Amino acid sequence: MSAPDLDATRARYAHERARRLHPGGTNQYQYAEGRLNSLDDDTFAPPPAARASCDEELDVLVIGAGWMGLHAARRYGELAPDQSVVLVD
Repeated sequence: MSAPDLDATRARYAHERARRLHPGGTNQYQYAEGRLNSLDDDTFAPPPAARASCDEELDVLVIGAGWMGLHAARRYGELAPDQSVVLVD
């Protein structure tokens, strides 16, 4: 098996990138304003519930209650039981 031709690979990637780039750049995108405003709405989601803001003093905030968020919050609670840990999902 021969070594890959790096110059040919770079040229191929540069050609593919140039082919995919849009001449308008990010100006090709439109904001969801005016007649497009309704596209920003999720028709299947209920409206957000009103709730009071939380003004709480805490030591650690873990954002995300997935596997690692739960693990991090629990582990921090084990290592520093005198600290307050808040888990937000």
